[in-house]
Amino acid sequence: SLIVQLDLDETRDYLTARKAQGFNTLLVNLIDHKLSDNPPGNAFGDEPFASAGEFSQPVDRYFERAHAALSITEELGFVVLLSPDYLGYGGLDDGWYLDMVDAGRDALYGYGRYVGERFADLDNVIWVDGGDFTPPDADLDLLRAVRDGMVDAGATQLRTGHFSPEDSAFDIADWLDVNATYTYEPVYAKSLADEEAHAAAM
Repeated sequence: SLIVQLDLDETRDYLTARKAQGFNTLLVNLIDHKLSDNPPGNAFGDEPFASAGEFSQPVDRYFERAHAALSITEELGFVVLLSPDYLGYGGLDDGWYLDMVDAGRDALYGYGRYVGERFADLDNVIWVDGGDFTPPDADLDLLRAVRDGMVDAGATQLRTGHFSPEDSAFDIADWLDVNATYTYEPVYAKSLADEEAHAAAM
């Protein structure tokens, strides 16, 4: 909830402290559905959409503030794993899954274009599709719509995915660049097995 929970001075203070502690990577939601103090609004009272869950109506001021916060992460040398479409554990109200189903592919593609254009300049970002949930196969296209819009708008950053426990990104979505494994088993063993299976399928 870095983008929505802190103002810019607090963001800089927080990140400066974390850098001094040796951290170099952050996992951040671009839009927060439930897990902050005033979701989905930010610390300035800005909402990401003109009305709740309306992906076709992004509010410039919210995303300008988000860009300003992310620029601080870039300045301080952090890699940011940035989720534009956090689904939420089990696809429930922690995240945006149900709103995305209601919105449909066209609205999500437009949202992706908007986000892709606005954040294409940030070289420290790796995009993370999903989050804590593997949707049904038919709904993977909703994530793909966001991705397609972003790519068509010129966002060239690497992309990975975060799905349900024991799923690896390459198991779920073929448009990703970087594998990521969500497991309660030894990560190296699960990742190695998935990499070998992925290579064999290519």
